[in-house]
Amino acid sequence: MEMREEEKLAQDVYTTL
Repeated sequence: MEMREEEKLAQDVYTTL
């Protein structure tokens, strides 16, 4: 599964929330 930097950042934000 390849994730772009934007997707990774979005996931990080969701995980933090």
